[in-house]
Amino acid sequence: MRIDYRWGASNFDPERMRKGAVELVALAPDVVLATTVPIVLALQQVSRTVPIVFAAAIDPVGAGLVVSLARPHGNATGFTMFEYGISAKWLELLKEISPGVKRVAVLREPTVAGIGQLAAMQTAAPSFGVELQPIYFTFDAPESWFRPKLILGGCDVCSIVDSDRDVDFRQF
Repeated sequence: MRIDYRWGASNFDPERMRKGAVELVALAPDVVLATTVPIVLALQQVSRTVPIVFAAAIDPVGAGLVVSLARPHGNATGFTMFEYGISAKWLELLKEISPGVKRVAVLREPTVAGIGQLAAMQTAAPSFGVELQPIYFTFDAPESWFRPKLILGGCDVCSIVDSDRDVDFRQF
């Protein structure tokens, strides 16, 4: 058995991810293990035949990695970061901690985090008497616009939908 690995080479730079994908596919591997949605997408752009297993995709269906979790089709399959229903549980816990919460801002980066988490929260929100305010941002310049929207939106609490990137939102 031969294992070739790449770690942290892309830094979410699309061109570097594409180059890394080309290099890996050129090695003619039996399978590729990938961790993030952007890297799986780069691999899929390079090859639709090399099997890809993703280890912790946030929303593989919403991101277009697979058709469904039960029947992925194509050359990719794998594991989600967590089941979408847990997003609804976050709202339930939020109401237990702070029963007066009425409006919740949900920060999400739509090119990374798929719709699954937000959809689960939207489905559960009415049963908890909560109105959701989705706020979309990009990692390139999040501070440039979502902070004013959060302040002006009149939301009581902010929930952050999971992402492939590590961002310290406390600074905002």
